[in-house]
Amino acid sequence: MLYDDKLDRKIPEDFYLKKFDQYTQEREEILYGLRKQNTSNTHYYELGANILELAHRAKEIYLAEGRTVEERRTLLNLVFSNLTLQTDRINVSYSKAFEILSGVTATWNATFEPKESRMNETETKALTPVSAPLLPRWDEFRTVRWEELFEDPDSTMQQIERLLNPRVQDTKMAA
Repeated sequence: MLYDDKLDRKIPEDFYLKKFDQYTQEREEILYGLRKQNTSNTHYYELGANILELAHRAKEIYLAEGRTVEERRTLLNLVFSNLTLQTDRINVSYSKAFEILSGVTATWNATFEPKESRMNETETKALTPVSAPLLPRWDEFRTVRWEELFEDPDSTMQQIERLLNPRVQDTKMAA
């Protein structure tokens, strides 16, 4: 439309150039925002997936032979925000990410773990929807902005990747 008005001489050349520059800049800002959003979404999913894998493999990673004290400390710092020792008891506070995972896991286990033997039950509740208690927790988990839970998400991502893939780190150091 703007170009047509220029060709039809309905607007002066300087006005056309000013508006053309303005629209070009706005277009570039929008495209930049879209690229940033796509990159952010990818990073968001990668970080969330790595946190899940770290939670799943935390014990294995911590107890693995060859792990350094620093690696174990990094793992503990990622999982816990506070550890205190009182007499013969350790009190823990999870980091924000693992607190969310803890809530989802507790709901999941309460929903799907058998509470008692059902060997003598004549009626199974196979068609009873078991997902109802999970929906609020699942939605909370699904919509977490993982990168907002960490001061430096890029550094956290690197720490998690080093813990999950120690050989990759060794290869990079040897090169």
